[in-house]
Amino acid sequence: RIPITIIGTPTEDSFRRDFTMNALYYNLQSEQVEDWTRRGLVDLLENKLVVTPVDAYQTFQDDPLRVLRAIRFAVRFDMRLDSTLQRASMDAEIHKELHRKVSRERVGKELEGMLSGKHANPQKALQILCDLHLAGGVFCIPSDMDPNIYRGTIGQTWLEQIPYNLGATPEEMA
Repeated sequence: RIPITIIGTPTEDSFRRDFTMNALYYNLQSEQVEDWTRRGLVDLLENKLVVTPVDAYQTFQDDPLRVLRAIRFAVRFDMRLDSTLQRASMDAEIHKELHRKVSRERVGKELEGMLSGKHANPQKALQILCDLHLAGGVFCIPSDMDPNIYRGTIGQTWLEQIPYNLGATPEEMA
């Protein structure tokens, strides 16, 4: 990924951000938070909603890693995903772009942020990945890799082919 730097106004910069909560600025002179999208503070503090400042499909086309970042934020900060963001996340073209544009290392870093560390919630993370039909693509063996390397690991199979019941207790699953 090679970002293009464009100088613009705070409003223009805000609408290039991944999510409205990441488009908030702290003004050192006034010592106040500035919300140029007029939605970031409400989305973050009141609605607890991960929302893109512009069309979610276009946001994910520009940088498909943002799909996984949205899930990580939802998991770590106990937020919900906006319905338009969810629909865009489930789009087959976005899934294809995630594989084409994003390295497995970056995918792994986002997964690590969802599954481990402070405020991680592996159950919620895996449930969202499944709900958005991303599990099979995120946990699959890349087609150009030797499957024998992954023998005995979760990468050996596509998770979407495994029946899930993440909310079940061990007794219920027996």
